[in-house]
Amino acid sequence: SESLNIPVKRMNPFRKVFLQRRKKEGVLKNNTREDYYIAIILRAELAKIYSGYNVVPVFCDVYSYTAEKLYEQTRDCEVFYVTGYGIYEYFVNDLKCGNVRYIPLTCPDFYLKEFEHNYKTCPIRNRTIDVLQYGRRNEKLHEWMLAYVKKYPDIDYLYRDGDYKRTTYVSAKNGKRYEAASRSSLNQLLHSSKIAFFSARGKDEKEEKLNLDFVTPRVFEVAAAGCHMVGRYSDNKEKEIYGLDAVCRIPGSYEEFEKAINELLVENTINEDAYREFLNKNRTSVRFREYFK
Repeated sequence: SESLNIPVKRMNPFRKVFLQRRKKEGVLKNNTREDYYIAIILRAELAKIYSGYNVVPVFCDVYSYTAEKLYEQTRDCEVFYVTGYGIYEYFVNDLKCGNVRYIPLTCPDFYLKEFEHNYKTCPIRNRTIDVLQYGRRNEKLHEWMLAYVKKYPDIDYLYRDGDYKRTTYVSAKNGKRYEAASRSSLNQLLHSSKIAFFSARGKDEKEEKLNLDFVTPRVFEVAAAGCHMVGRYSDNKEKEIYGLDAVCRIPGSYEEFEKAINELLVENTINEDAYREFLNKNRTSVRFREYFK
C-alpha cells in the first residue's frame, strides 16, 4: 500500500459472507484507467468475493485443476497476476491468455530485521533440533531423512505427523511429540532447528510433471529464522527469479542429500550476506514496485 500509494480498503463483511456462500462463480472485471485496488487472493475459489470491485487480482496457489475456472473468471479483466511462473506459462502457452501477468511471492519487509534478531539471539551452535521438516511434508525429503537417521541414529529429526490440518511434530529419534498449535510455538520449533526442510508445492507430485510446481512462503520464513536450508525445487525459471541457489541446498539424489546434511550439521555459520540479499530482493515493497512499475 505504501510502496504503490494505494489505500487499504475494508470490505463490507456482510457482502463478503454473502458472496462466499453464493454458489454462482463471480466474474471479475477491472479498469486500470480508473482508481483500482490490488487484491491478494489466496485461492482461486475466493475470486467471487471480489466481483463488483475494481481490483487487479494477484492469485496465489493456482493449480492445474483450478486454472481453467480461473481463466473463465478473469476473462473480462484487463490484467490479473499469478505468483507461480509455471502456471503463468500455462495460461500464456496452453490457454492463449493475453491478460495474465506474473509476480513472484514476496516476504514482509520486516523479515530483514527479524533475520538479524534471530541469527544473533539463536545462533545455530546453540540450537537443539538437528533437522526440522517445516510445514507440509515432502515425501522424497522425508524418505531420504528416515534413511539418514537409520544410518545416524543420534540425529534428531522432527516432522509433522498426520494430515495437513494437524499441528503435531514427532521426533524420529525418540518419538517425542511437539504440539505447534500456535504461531509462536511453531516459530519456537523453527528457531530451535539447525537445518530446515521445505519444498516447492507440487514437487515430486503430479504438478511437477506438468511443470506447475511453485515456491511457497515457507522459504522466506526459514531464511528469516536463520536456519540452514535444504529443499526440493525444480531447476526452472522460478528458482532463478527468487535466487534460491544462493541460500538453499537442493540435492537431486540421496548421495547428494547425505553429503549436504553431514556438512551442514557441523557448520555453525551461514552466509549472512547471501541471506540478507535473498530477503532484500524478495521484499514486498521491492517486488511490487518492480512488477507494477
